[in-house]
Order: sequence, then C-alpha cells, then structure tokens
Amino acid sequence: MLKNLHLANTLKLDFLSGSYARVNMHWLCRGTGYPFTRLYYIYSGSAVLSCNGQTVTMTPGNLYILPTNLPVSYHCPDQMEQLFLHVTLTTPDGFDMLSMIPKICQLPCPQPFWEQFKNTSYFKDYGELLRFKTFISQILTDCLLAENIPIPIKPYSQEVLQAISYMQNNLTIQLSGEQIAQAIYISPSRLHKRFKAETGLTLGAYLDKLIFSRATQLLVDRHLSIKEISQQLGFCDQYYFSRRFKAQMGTTPSHYRKYHLA
Repeated sequence: MLKNLHLANTLKLDFLSGSYARVNMHWLCRGTGYPFTRLYYIYSGSAVLSCNGQTVTMTPGNLYILPTNLPVSYHCPDQMEQLFLHVTLTTPDGFDMLSMIPKICQLPCPQPFWEQFKNTSYFKDYGELLRFKTFISQILTDCLLAENIPIPIKPYSQEVLQAISYMQNNLTIQLSGEQIAQAIYISPSRLHKRFKAETGLTLGAYLDKLIFSRATQLLVDRHLSIKEISQQLGFCDQYYFSRRFKAQMGTTPSHYRKYHLA
C-alpha cells in the first residue's frame, strides 16, 4: 500500500492557462482536438458543442469538460460569459489520463462558488489555491469514474520514477542519459537497461515524447513565439526545432499553431 501511496505523489495535475472571458459569434472551432483538457464554466449566454454524434448546448450554471485530444466542434450564436481552464492530468510515464474520456462531459456546479473566480486576483494564499486545485481534481476524478475507465498502475522501479521526474522537471533537448543517471546516482548503463525494460522506450525516445508534447501545449498557448519555444526547450535554433517537430508530429510548428488557433 505504501508503495502505491508514493506513486500518488507522481500524479500531476497541471494548469496550463485559464481566465474569465466574454465571447461572441467569433468563438468557434471545427472538430479540433487539443493536447490538453479544456474546462468551461458558463455564467451567461450559450454555445453548442458537438463531437462524434454528441451535441451539447452550453448553458449557465454548468461546467463542460472537453477531454484531451477529443475532436470537438463548437460555436457561439450570440454571446457567452465563461471561465475556462486548460489542464493535463498525467501519470509518471507522461500519459494523460483524461485522454481516455471518450465524450464531452457536463456537470452542474454551484454558481456562487464560481462567481469569485471572475476576479483574476482572487487567489491570495496557498490555502485558496489548494482548495481550488482539490475541487478541480475531484471533478476530473468523478468524470473518469463515471466513464468506468480503468488505468492500471504500472510497477515502475524507484530509479525509473526518479528518472522520469528528473526529465519532467528539467525538460530540454540537451539533457543526456549520463546527466540523468548522475542526478539520480545510478550508472548510465543500468539506467538505460532498466528504463527500456520497464517503459518500452529508450531514454532518448521518452525525452522526445515529453519535449514535443510540451511543445504542442506551448504552441497552442499564444504567449511565446516559436523562437522562444525552441529556446525554452533547448534547441539550438528554431529551424532545427521545426525540422524535429515536423518529423515527430507530421506538420511544422507554425502550421500546427495556425490550425489550432484558427
């Protein structure tokens, strides 16, 4: 039991972005999936969501969850007032659990609770942040349980868990297996062998997976230029980043961003 409790420390609920917003008829999207889960709480107005034959009308007082990679179309016929969040919920191997949810989820939520979050400066201490994170965690857990989606715990060794955690916290294409091994006090040969046996991937392939998953999240966020993203992830220049991104994702970073922000 204690080992599984330690594994709970490796589950990561990350908030990528979020804000209060008023949208109009220009708020629309055609069948696009994103590398994160989108949550929308509606204060006023309405919009229509559709995915795989499912059609949902967004109405005030409800929270809507659009799971990771689910291709959802939406449009707002007039105006809508909303609070949105972009999140990921990942296991130690970088798998987003929310990508297992096969449909749009709708939950009634108390409006008084959400009213306070219209003010972006609401959070004034860690207690309030923890309360909000716990609330969102419970909502996402309820969705997974409602869909009866089992996600078995994989028996990773402590060394592999430490290596994964180190890569996640020091995410750069420049990171080497020798650096990771040195950081967790294990020989490089032992780490490479154990990592491949337990995850099915080499350290390099796993690092690439983390790097380009993070790149897709940064590209959908509007705050950084492609050059800044490439620098943040440790690429020597944005042209090399673009070549590697296209080899992994089948399209260039600029096309990926343009498509997902269209």
